[in-house]
Amino acid sequence: MDVILPVLIFLVPILIAFKLCEWQVISAFLVGLIAVPFFIIFLFHVYEIYFIGKSPDFNGAFTISAMFAMFGLPIYLIIILPLYYFLQSLQFPINYSFPIVISIIMSILFLIMNEREWGWKQIAVILLCSYIHSYFILWVIAKLRSISIPE
Repeated sequence: MDVILPVLIFLVPILIAFKLCEWQVISAFLVGLIAVPFFIIFLFHVYEIYFIGKSPDFNGAFTISAMFAMFGLPIYLIIILPLYYFLQSLQFPINYSFPIVISIIMSILFLIMNEREWGWKQIAVILLCSYIHSYFILWVIAKLRSISIPE
């Protein structure tokens, strides 16, 4: 029973999103939410092992990336997914508007949740990562839309 509730909390919003939105968009958001944090944290961990001399802790790296995915899921499904469809309805190209809006949202969330002193370097990293992450999601959406599934 201890495992069922967290799994339901994780799966119910995804199932609702699949019911309300295009499967390509939801799948791209999920790939972006799961694969991107795992890939970035894994690369950072490999860097720490080879260049800083830390001992390997891939279980810890996986746990951290899973936490990013867990906390990112409501942010992306509640805030960013509706914004994606809203931005699509505007005349401004989604290739420009989506990365800009994602970068702004992630910067605002960082400023709200950060309790320590911050500098412009942190904001620059968040802007760059958000920009790359949003283009990755747009790229996956385009690739998934090009797949034709017979009905």
